[in-house]
Amino acid sequence: MLKRNRLVRASLALTLVFAFGLAFAPAAGAQLFISGPTPVYRFYNQGTGGHFYTISEEEMQSVLAKYSGVFTYEGIAYYVPDPTAVQPAGTGPTGPTVPLYRFYNTKNGSHFYTISAAERDRVIATYSGTFVYEGIAYQVWDQSSGDAMPVYRFYNKLNGSHFYTISEVEANIAKMKLGAVYTYEGVAFYAWPWYMRAR
Repeated sequence: MLKRNRLVRASLALTLVFAFGLAFAPAAGAQLFISGPTPVYRFYNQGTGGHFYTISEEEMQSVLAKYSGVFTYEGIAYYVPDPTAVQPAGTGPTGPTVPLYRFYNTKNGSHFYTISAAERDRVIATYSGTFVYEGIAYQVWDQSSGDAMPVYRFYNKLNGSHFYTISEVEANIAKMKLGAVYTYEGVAFYAWPWYMRAR
């Protein structure tokens, strides 16, 4: 029970930061990217304390309609290139893109995302009893390019899920105040912050 309460408090702290927009003050001198960013929607799983991310508006609407008792919609996590605008070679308007691979964890109901083909192959080969490979989620960058910013990856020690955020403030809260819950695993990939869509 104590472990569960700690998980709920930790997840609530991050959710509040995200919900009130405290984490997303634009960096000084940041330029707006006007052409073609596509939103990635973020959900919080009330049962597991994990997060779910999708580029699909259809999937987002389906989760809202069918699983509103399980998932809380937290808004747009970040922006990625329009999948219809990405060239076959993976060249986006801010530079070469790479696929972000998506897995479903059948044991805790969470999703795992990685740009590493080696990590993807290792998960498929080693943890096929736990993870179901769902394919490419969307395109991102593997290095800083143009206005793209780092998306930080954390491992949740209490429920075995992963948490991703583009917010430096949210990442710092997870590192400094929620260390009992989250292990920082580094930069997962790069994407555009939410304010890039503003005009």
